[in-house]
Amino acid sequence: MLALMKIGRISSGHAKPDNWVDLAGYAACGGEIEANINAKDESNVWYNKRTDRYECHKCGNEIAAGSLHCPNCEEQGLNKKIEELNETFTRRMYV
Repeated sequence: MLALMKIGRISSGHAKPDNWVDLAGYAACGGEIEANINAKDESNVWYNKRTDRYECHKCGNEIAAGSLHCPNCEEQGLNKKIEELNETFTRRMYV
């Protein structure tokens, strides 16, 4: 919203050099936020500055630094996949 205000001020002809600096700062902040969101999508681990630890963004468990996946969620995901495969196999056997 503030970026749009700066763009409006610049386009109205009442711009100051500082408006360009502010606009660049708002764009940089938006880029960092988007990068963090995309980083969360690639792995389920993120760094919590408040608690100074790495955590799983799905379950909140503490994760070892450098790990990309939560062992707890990964295990649950594997177990779910195994159950789905077993169900599929069982259905095919009796068809």
